[in-house]
Amino acid sequence: MTKRVYNCLINFIICAILFSCAKLDYDDGITPFGEVYFDISKTAISDHLKVKYNGSPIELQQTAGGRVRVPQGEAKFEFYDTRSGSVLLEKIISIDPTVTERFVLFQPSEDDPIAFLDPHGQDNEEAAPQGFMKIKIANYSKSLVPFEKTDIIINFRYTQGRQFVYVPVDTIQSIGQTLDTATYRLVNMGERMPNYQPGYFCSFKEHGTDNEVKNAGGTMYYTHIAIIPDEEKNVFTRYLTPVEYIANNLYIFYEDLYYFIDIANVYD
Repeated sequence: MTKRVYNCLINFIICAILFSCAKLDYDDGITPFGEVYFDISKTAISDHLKVKYNGSPIELQQTAGGRVRVPQGEAKFEFYDTRSGSVLLEKIISIDPTVTERFVLFQPSEDDPIAFLDPHGQDNEEAAPQGFMKIKIANYSKSLVPFEKTDIIINFRYTQGRQFVYVPVDTIQSIGQTLDTATYRLVNMGERMPNYQPGYFCSFKEHGTDNEVKNAGGTMYYTHIAIIPDEEKNVFTRYLTPVEYIANNLYIFYEDLYYFIDIANVYD
């Protein structure tokens, strides 16, 4: 009987040791712990994206916004693709128990690099001056807009008979291909005539040249979803992304399919 109790006690101790070694998110009452949040829901490979903490795999609690709880001090996080094992992104953070840090990982398509975005990156941006919008934007539609640097022409639109007519208002010059290097630009809102449709429609050309993005009909391509200014701050963080659609000569024909370019919001 004593031997059986002894064996049970030994098994319990072994299980307790194994559990404490396997579970990183614990507090021994001595080492201060801090929290950091990594939201990977905006990555194209979120189902295959995992993270290591100081070289060891650790679970992201996605139901809790990507919460990770680790000891105070310097922490190296490596985000890797489980299919290949390749490390795609790294972040070194000084963990402070009194400060909770939050990050959004952003990747519109599998062909794009993953970037860190501040989830509140737009919140503290000052409102645009009267008569202007502020837009931070990047080109993640490189198959359809194949330029290293792109000019985005901002247009009014109205109908004349069965045709759309576009009126240029302003140009956002030389935008790049990643949001983490983009900055907010002031865009003139122009003088809107009574017959103009709500919002603004965009066309695209290569910066410094006359190379335009054309539709399947061979004329200049214009977005069909408008940018609608808000009445509070007129501040936007956007990115270009391709969307497959029905056959229509007003859209872009690429590799036997039709697409339109969506100027999507980063912050909902």
